[in-house]
Amino acid sequence: MNLISQIFLIILIACFTGTVSLGFWRVFQPLLLKRDPRLVYATLRFVCMMYIVPFGYLIVRLTWHGYLRTESIWKPNFEMAGDMDLVFGIAGIIWLVFLIKNVADSMVEFIRWRRLCRYRIPVADEQVCAEFLKVKNMLHIHRKIGIYYSSSIQSPMVTGVFQYNILLPKDHYSREELTVIFCHELVHCKHNDPFFKICSIYIGAMQHMTSGAKHILPWINEWSECACDVSAVCALRDVITPRRYFEVIVDLMERMPEDSKPDYIFSTLYESQQSLGRRIEYMKKYVKAKRGAKISAFALSFLFVVTSITTTYAASYGAAGVHDELYQEAEGTQGESLETPELEEVFVPASENNDYSRIKYAKPDLSPVAPLLDAGENVSFNWTVEPGTRFCSGKFKVSSGQKIMLSASTAPSTQTCWIGIMDPHNNVRYVEGKGAFGHSFAVSETGKYRVFVQNRGTKNVSATGGYYFE
Repeated sequence: MNLISQIFLIILIACFTGTVSLGFWRVFQPLLLKRDPRLVYATLRFVCMMYIVPFGYLIVRLTWHGYLRTESIWKPNFEMAGDMDLVFGIAGIIWLVFLIKNVADSMVEFIRWRRLCRYRIPVADEQVCAEFLKVKNMLHIHRKIGIYYSSSIQSPMVTGVFQYNILLPKDHYSREELTVIFCHELVHCKHNDPFFKICSIYIGAMQHMTSGAKHILPWINEWSECACDVSAVCALRDVITPRRYFEVIVDLMERMPEDSKPDYIFSTLYESQQSLGRRIEYMKKYVKAKRGAKISAFALSFLFVVTSITTTYAASYGAAGVHDELYQEAEGTQGESLETPELEEVFVPASENNDYSRIKYAKPDLSPVAPLLDAGENVSFNWTVEPGTRFCSGKFKVSSGQKIMLSASTAPSTQTCWIGIMDPHNNVRYVEGKGAFGHSFAVSETGKYRVFVQNRGTKNVSATGGYYFE
């Protein structure tokens, strides 16, 4: 299993599965919104995980029996054949350039976040701390969360990825305002919204060549706020009405300077009038929803997950099929007998057998008894052969009068290689070729033999093939 091949396969399958799941999310979104905005956000987080966690790749690795190698995991020496290297090289460079750009942009935002966190003062006001603990206990949050004042921000927000902190602008807040602020921001912490924002940034950077991935972050921002509003209103139903909840947020937003910009990296109390208007509309739809909507909401969510998993399975297999086609075209077909023109067999006696710089063995001979192979039993190999190196198999016993059938496919196909056998006296018989070729070696003496591939070129060669005797 070539490492670069598998990295490419992971990215390809993640693109397939994430895009398919995102498409189903867009279809189910209006139905879920009528039931509960939190379901829209929960399923969107599921889509994020389909982009990040290689579920599809694991399915393929466990069940796919196509052109996936089982050896050479740590040999990233794959080389395309013909013009394929140029096409994939250009595509890879373009992808890498945009990846570096996106990572650089994210790092700029991260540095800005660090600077904001640097200029903060722990909250020492007993009234503020008491209200914070009251709301925290009401939401049954037990993790440690800090609260700080910051003169660099205009809106209350949550920062951090695993260790959350709530930052408050330097201002005087009433108890009601503190209740709304802390409930909203603590719900963000409970939902782990900052973590999923980081995940969406990662998705946008890695999958920047797909149309849907770049919209993940704005959608996470929008629907995390809507889900947070619903959870906060439900938690405060005995304290404050939904109408009053948003009135408090509007009052706080009016204090924000007009030149301030929404901060999409952090989970904030408010971003803009437009986004707040959408949040209010979503809340109205939630309030008007029927009480019996919970069952239908659960059914819709379950249907979405099942549909996504099913299509993920199918998309993963489709991606694996595309991967197989690319690599079979580039490296030749593994494990099949190759029809090649008759090659001239060369004999080299043991005394002159020094046409290599080093010799490597696939398996050490730990036992004086060579492994027994039945006639017609095929043994496959997948070796990486360095320039000037002879790569040999383990010993196996062959009787006089039998033939050793050896075939190999080498990549890149422009490199000259030898394939041959070594007899019990270390005499060598080989044929020379490039790409895919094979030969039948007649055995005149009973004994222990090896097959080998020798690289006569100047670059590493990936040799796949098989041998048997009859």
